[in-house]
Amino acid sequence: MYLLARTILIIIAVFIISRLLTSLFMHFYSKKRLGRVAFFLFLLQISAHIVFPIYYKFIRPDEISLLKQETTIIKKSKELAHKIVFVGMDGADWKVILPLIHKEELPNFKQLMEESSHGNLMTIKNANSAVIWSSVYTGKKPQSHGINDFYTIQPMGFSSPGIYPVHRTFFPEIAGLLEKIPLATRNTVNRSFLNSVPLWEILKEANLSIGILNASFISYPAPELSGTDDFFVSHGLETYVGKYTDHLNALEDQLERFIQPTEFFSRLKPFFSPNKISDRASIFLNFLEEDEQKDFMNVYFDEPDHVQHKFWKWYQPEYFFFPKKRNIEAFKDKIPDVYRYYDEWLGEIRKQLEPETVLIIASDHGHTPCILNKNAYTAHRHGPPGILIINGSPIKRAHAFQSAHILDIFPTILYLIGLPVPEDSDGRVLEDAIDEEFLHDNPPRYIPSYDFLFSKSLSNREKGLLDKEELERLKSLGYIK
Repeated sequence: MYLLARTILIIIAVFIISRLLTSLFMHFYSKKRLGRVAFFLFLLQISAHIVFPIYYKFIRPDEISLLKQETTIIKKSKELAHKIVFVGMDGADWKVILPLIHKEELPNFKQLMEESSHGNLMTIKNANSAVIWSSVYTGKKPQSHGINDFYTIQPMGFSSPGIYPVHRTFFPEIAGLLEKIPLATRNTVNRSFLNSVPLWEILKEANLSIGILNASFISYPAPELSGTDDFFVSHGLETYVGKYTDHLNALEDQLERFIQPTEFFSRLKPFFSPNKISDRASIFLNFLEEDEQKDFMNVYFDEPDHVQHKFWKWYQPEYFFFPKKRNIEAFKDKIPDVYRYYDEWLGEIRKQLEPETVLIIASDHGHTPCILNKNAYTAHRHGPPGILIINGSPIKRAHAFQSAHILDIFPTILYLIGLPVPEDSDGRVLEDAIDEEFLHDNPPRYIPSYDFLFSKSLSNREKGLLDKEELERLKSLGYIK
């Protein structure tokens, strides 16, 4: 009934407006002034094309300046701001961590849980890591930030960036077959595909220092950071270095797309060793040991996810048909060994953190055994929860929260670092994890949105330098076919 009434009202409104416009134009026609009206409308259109660019170029930056002033006030008057270290562990799962803690094999994870707020981290269903980490770093759902898969399909002859392969949710993708003909190409997603402002760009506009060591797909290309002590290492650097090891000139030509400032690459060289999980972890620890800690530091690890997909059959053989005993003996510790390594690493980095630092450890999803995919022994598109641990002076100790979501990480980081939380975020500040007295003295501040920063971000989608290599890597992991 409501829809029928609304439809009738719309029809009546359209009829009345049409009659009024017709009468108005007939009046001007009878007075022989129709040409003047058309000329006036033409001038109005030209003016709009001039005024709006001027507004966005000269007026919007003032809003950014106001943001910086407000940030300074928050930090000085309320002493709210804490330095943040965010550790992203793709696919990390309590189903592995808790049994190892019970066996006294993860002493640092155990200590963190005793001193932190922790619990399940609800995630986005029917999504993959490229989609979920984009939500982590923007606080937006996929329909808002615009990343819907690892790649888009671009049909031959089309100038558009392509469409997301939504069919991949339901049956194996056909894009690979189309490439062989060739009738289409696949473009892996990057920062230029994003429709929202990522966390690090907000922090830079607020004059906060950053140190980013990979933040999944949307961290490519690295933003320009010349003239600062900050560093930014984008997704794909390891693949790029591996591809051009024998062609150093080619490597240096595009290095700025992967690391800023490029001078930092000389510090990274000693840590590169293919197929070892120590690379990124050792680099991050080295930065903490030798440099002043930044306001926000981030490191992203994809090893837990890769190893669990490949070796879960022998970690929990009871869920699979006829696993061979010799393989169980050979591979049963592959997954626990990854967690043991990161446990030791967490102990080392905690020694380097400044006293008021808030340490956040999160995964984008958990894992469930899967017997249907011969390339991966776990699945997670149905959204098994990930992990979340938050440790620091304003955080409750030994507290298990109940309802944290992937989307809550972004506003919580902004709150703890001393910035206003955007009202258009799809998440919320995790107040349940924060000490009541601290929260009472420092209630969250809000800003309508950070979208006004988007005009300064990448506006044109660009093709990644390593699309072919990234697609092959995703195939080898069983993520795509």
